[in-house]
Amino acid sequence: QAEAILQIMRDFSWTHAGVVYSSEEYGVGGYRELTSRAHLYDVCFATPAHKLAAHDPDETYKRVVKELLKGEFNVVVVFAIREVAVHLLQAVRLSEQQDRFLWLGSDGWTYDTPQDLAAVAEGAIAIQPLARNMPGFDDYFTSLTPENNKRNPWFSEYWPLRNSSQTPRRFRPGARSIENDSEAIPMNFTKPYPHEPWLHFVRGAVMAFAHALHSMWKEECGGQRGLCEAMAHSGHLHGHHLLQHLQKVSFTDLSNETFRFNDARSGPARYTIFNYQKVQDYTYDWMPVGNYFNIKGEEPHLNFESTPKYRRGTNFPKSSCGVPCGPGQERVPLQDSCCWSCKDCRAYQYYNTTEQSCSDCSVCTMPDQERRGCIPKEEKSIDYRSRWAITSLAMANLGIFSTVLVGIIFWIHLDTPVIKAASRELSYILLGGILLSFLMSFIIVAPPNKISCGLNRFFLGFSYTLCYASVLTKISRISRIFNNSHSNKSHKARYTSPWSQVVIVVMLVSVEVVINVCWLVLRPPSTKTLCYQAIDYQVRICSGLDDYSYIVGLIYPFILIAFCTIYAIKTRKCPDGFNEARYITFTNYTTCIVWLIFVPLYLSAGVTDDIRVVTLALSLSLGGFVQLGCLFFPKVYVVLFKPEKNTRDAVMTVMRPSSHRGDSVYRKQEQEHYSSPAVFVLNGGGQHAGGAPPPSSPIPHPVLRESPGRVNQVYMSTIHSKQEDMGYH
Repeated sequence: QAEAILQIMRDFSWTHAGVVYSSEEYGVGGYRELTSRAHLYDVCFATPAHKLAAHDPDETYKRVVKELLKGEFNVVVVFAIREVAVHLLQAVRLSEQQDRFLWLGSDGWTYDTPQDLAAVAEGAIAIQPLARNMPGFDDYFTSLTPENNKRNPWFSEYWPLRNSSQTPRRFRPGARSIENDSEAIPMNFTKPYPHEPWLHFVRGAVMAFAHALHSMWKEECGGQRGLCEAMAHSGHLHGHHLLQHLQKVSFTDLSNETFRFNDARSGPARYTIFNYQKVQDYTYDWMPVGNYFNIKGEEPHLNFESTPKYRRGTNFPKSSCGVPCGPGQERVPLQDSCCWSCKDCRAYQYYNTTEQSCSDCSVCTMPDQERRGCIPKEEKSIDYRSRWAITSLAMANLGIFSTVLVGIIFWIHLDTPVIKAASRELSYILLGGILLSFLMSFIIVAPPNKISCGLNRFFLGFSYTLCYASVLTKISRISRIFNNSHSNKSHKARYTSPWSQVVIVVMLVSVEVVINVCWLVLRPPSTKTLCYQAIDYQVRICSGLDDYSYIVGLIYPFILIAFCTIYAIKTRKCPDGFNEARYITFTNYTTCIVWLIFVPLYLSAGVTDDIRVVTLALSLSLGGFVQLGCLFFPKVYVVLFKPEKNTRDAVMTVMRPSSHRGDSVYRKQEQEHYSSPAVFVLNGGGQHAGGAPPPSSPIPHPVLRESPGRVNQVYMSTIHSKQEDMGYH
């Protein structure tokens, strides 16, 4: 019966229902079967279920009805005896909610329903054992007489009472055959004779034993007539042998259907489906509307031969406390285990039909459009079409144009004093490093492959090394020349020639080259694919970009920057044409600030972000602009807009700023005595006093302005030697 009830619920799409059952074995066993098999039919029963007994007081029934009315279901299964079911329907009628529920009943109470409860029970659906007439039984029974039926000792007692009004005829009013709906079959008696519609079950049971005994006789006796000793000992059958043969019985019954016991040792489930309908204006009755069969080895079959009717011809109610979830949604159980709400799966989840819940896709896959499975994520990498790449490349192009323009200006004015004082060879090497810093942006934003990754790792630190190796060589040369404590020409600074400077730069840069080559050999460049649940694509990057090892290539250039800063401080008192201390120091400080800003941004940005990749390009471009602006633009400005300062005298002039209190006095006195400064000129072996050197002097004579308030002893022979070192011949 439990399977038949659950099959009806599935057929009507009732997935949620309440349960009331009686407290004796009939009700408890039925409830146990209902709940144990409900999940097989996608049915969920509300909790708690309600157990009632026939002797429970009215208050108990009223309390159960109130709790049922609070539920979100419209169907109630009543697996109970008649007394409990009738009492429950009476409590529902008193609550004035007789139209609220549709009742699904077992065979324990649905054979007879009081007419005063018809309004409450109308539309109910119930099951009864299959009602079917047994062909030939009426002819056989009406032909019986005491003379031809002596084998039945009780028939002779029945015969005198066959026409009596006291003949017991207790039949279930609603249990009539679906094949033949006549209420009475005429007999040779004075009153109608309706035989029980379940006689076919009795015949089936008898035939099962007959086939089992016949099978046992064939096996034990081997065709011997009558009982053999192997089949029966002293006239008694072996019960366990007979049970084994009963379990194997299979035959065709009168309905041309197969009879066999199931695994639970029960006969085939065959039921008639009844519907409580209005048959006349004021009369209700249980009308057969279908059959249910569940025979071992065959699929369960529910067949409605007529349409069940609900109250006043309305449609049957729906009974589900959760709407069907759409694609990509899972059920979230609510307080009542039968109810749920729909929740969207997360962006990286799909709906697992096996587990009926959302499951995570692997990190390198994503849900398909219907969220029924996972598909591989699309592979992406930063390219030239990215907005970040366009920004960094625009800055790089501006930097390349500026660098080339500065190089052209330096080439045109190559022989002017300002350009000579800037050390032409080192300046061009520095411009080459700056140009390489800007060109690095094109390599950094290129699609990752072994070549681009290798170039990234090599030239990231190499470009900075080339720039600051040039700056360090130039400023150390100036420091060694002007801070040389020896005034004797024979002790002039060594390795100050242009080619010596180039060799020193090559030696400094070679350290970075060795580091990068070893790095590339020990860890060859390669690419890798990163996957994260938060993004819907795979990211292809260069190996090392995710573990910050790229920063290691910048350690050596930062060491060079530190030395540049030290030498810049040491050369702060050199002549103006050679004094780049404030420019170099500002360059170094600005470069450090740029990297202090961008390195944390690089480290904090996700590996999958374009920001991390573009950070390297922007930092290199900003570093190039800082070097151009601090080291080259002042000289370009003098060359193009202040030609009067592009002279040898101006280059060799020593402007000594001071923060002492006497500076204002010094500048005032200098203005007053400007027409007659103290000048010492060393020219061969002669010494002249005056405002300018003789015209015939082949050597330019620097003018040293000296404050009367200060003693600034200058050894002109040292200056003459330095002129030769700096290239003024």
